[in-house]
Amino acid sequence: MAMLGERKNEITWAQFELCNANPQSAFENMCRWLFNDFFFNGKELLHSEPNNPGVEVLPVYHEASKKRISFQAKFFGEMDYEQIKHSAQTAVNHYAGALDVIYLYCNKDVTTTSKAYQAVVSILNDDGIQIIPIT
Repeated sequence: MAMLGERKNEITWAQFELCNANPQSAFENMCRWLFNDFFFNGKELLHSEPNNPGVEVLPVYHEASKKRISFQAKFFGEMDYEQIKHSAQTAVNHYAGALDVIYLYCNKDVTTTSKAYQAVVSILNDDGIQIIPIT
């Protein structure tokens, strides 16, 4: 019988870190799979260059939304809006006019009303790019 408050089959981020020699890489790979599965039924051939600038994969046209989409995967020990902001600026520098939406996968909760996050939104919005957090 489960103890009060204990949930079976629940994986925590601490467990995720223990089960993966390189949690950052494992998180990025998991997000890549989730992105492809959710938006493309696992059938899109996603492409990324080594150290792809600002996003994990080159923007891909999503037929259902009629938008060019990509994603960022951020695995943090402590929330780091500056790193998200840096990636957003890099994405703008490389993909402005070729990207409509960035899906932000993050293992930490994102406070979308914070000044730091709103700065990210502003950077992207200025070039017509939307960011949608998935946390």
